[in-house]
Amino acid sequence: MGYSASMVSCLFWFQETRKTSEMMLQGQTLAEIRAKAVEENLYQVKAPERASRIAGVTYKRMVALPETLRRQFVSTDLKTAKLILLLSMMKTDLLFYEFMHSAFRQSVILGDKKLPDQATAIFFNRMIAQHAEVAAFSESAVKKLKQIYIKVLVEASVLSSAKERLILQPMIDYRLQNAVREAAMMPYLSTLTGEDCDE
Repeated sequence: MGYSASMVSCLFWFQETRKTSEMMLQGQTLAEIRAKAVEENLYQVKAPERASRIAGVTYKRMVALPETLRRQFVSTDLKTAKLILLLSMMKTDLLFYEFMHSAFRQSVILGDKKLPDQATAIFFNRMIAQHAEVAAFSESAVKKLKQIYIKVLVEASVLSSAKERLILQPMIDYRLQNAVREAAMMPYLSTLTGEDCDE
């Protein structure tokens, strides 16, 4: 998986992802989910193309998870479900994962109360300098990615707001931790806790 700026057109889409996941657990395929999204306006959006895009993105996020985590996602409490969605976003977007590992996790380890603008700027400057794929992103795409990443963290309830950026270190439910460990996904969870993973 290479570096991508695809998140410029994506949001957290929590409720939309829950709907997609529920249909997946009922055995529906991506084609069936897409058709339903367009025909029934499942996600309550104006354009059919947008509905199809949301179906594709949310399906990709959920299919990256084992069924145990997909089932937890639709049945667990709101905070834990948001964390599961955040983990799936890291698993399906390498650049976002590296941002979480390099910028967010580092701030947690250092005991910073906030995720500073500087941490985000340093991350993108380093990636632009070291990777031709990222260097090829337009200036507006990089600016938008910075905004989207912060917005996603706010919606996932691990940052207080886009303005304050207070780090809200989550309490990890033991059932989530066990499921993540069984799925060999501890490196993703460690970005939120700052702890060394055992994988």
